[in-house]
Amino acid sequence: RMPPQYRDACIARMRVVNFAAGQDVIECGTIGTTMLFLDHGCAVAEIGGRIVNTFMPGDYFGEVSFIATAASLIEGAIPCGMVRRTATVTARESCRCLELVVKDLFDVYGNDLPGLASMLRMMVEAAASRMMPDMGAEQQVAHTSTAASSLALPPALGVVANG
Repeated sequence: RMPPQYRDACIARMRVVNFAAGQDVIECGTIGTTMLFLDHGCAVAEIGGRIVNTFMPGDYFGEVSFIATAASLIEGAIPCGMVRRTATVTARESCRCLELVVKDLFDVYGNDLPGLASMLRMMVEAAASRMMPDMGAEQQVAHTSTAASSLALPPALGVVANG
């Protein structure tokens, strides 16, 4: 879990963003500099015109590309290696989201790069388990390690199989 002082600071920096029914919240192919937390409404993720996920209040999305962008910046890599968004998320009805920007995450963590790396590692693990809820724990660890490598996470952020 995120330490309370960082969590509270991130929440304080989030901005409220409203979307009308039918409006794209996230567009496929864009670089993820934000992740969103759905506060009110319903949204759907589509890939190639097919709905692959439905989001309700309390859900979040955009985290995979967000993590990849943050990890790339920690590593000092040129952004060309960042993961682009793989789905378009569209508001099914009027939606209110809280938006967290990568820059704000860096501002909150300041010089605590080990703390930021640890948080990103936990986010990778959470993203992997969200994407594979029916997978066993051992399979999730193996897949999370693969996911971390595919996101080009720096060695300091790689997921360790035993922890």
